[in-house]
Amino acid sequence: MPFAGDFLPPVSPGEALSFSMDFVKQIATGDSLVTVSTTLTVHSGTDALVASRLVGNPAISGTVVSQVLEMLAPGVTYNLVFSAVTANGATIVNFGRVSCTNIDGLESGAGSGSSSSAASVSPASLAVALAGLTSVQLSALASAIMAAAPASAISSALGATIAGLPTSPTSGVTTLWSDGGIPTYSQG
Repeated sequence: MPFAGDFLPPVSPGEALSFSMDFVKQIATGDSLVTVSTTLTVHSGTDALVASRLVGNPAISGTVVSQVLEMLAPGVTYNLVFSAVTANGATIVNFGRVSCTNIDGLESGAGSGSSSSAASVSPASLAVALAGLTSVQLSALASAIMAAAPASAISSALGATIAGLPTSPTSGVTTLWSDGGIPTYSQG
């Protein structure tokens, strides 16, 4: 299976993006793509939820195939494998690597079931790191925190109750994205 390269630039946690690959140089003259399937695996890092990162079905547009990925885990590099079948019965398989950047000052593992120690980051350095984050990165961080801790633990740590905070570790997490505010664009 040929390695097509790295999708650049690396994505930020929380983004939902479409990744595309052009098979034009591998399709015989007069042939066309009729079906495509995708697989996502972890190349490096840890992500126990890797299968949930694929969104919907892959798409074909001429010789270009694409797949949407979302909520990639910080510090993880993934292999995105495209397997296409042509009208003449040929099967073409290529893969590319997708890397998700770390949020400075915080450890990787969002969505993996692991947790990092907040004691290793001073409140001042955490405030500086948080001030530099985009709204998408802040939403991803909030999602990771809510996925890792129940509302009671978050409220206890903050010393206040937050209205609308989910009562269990995973409930309500997807509502962070209900406003459709996650940017989508094609990479590669």
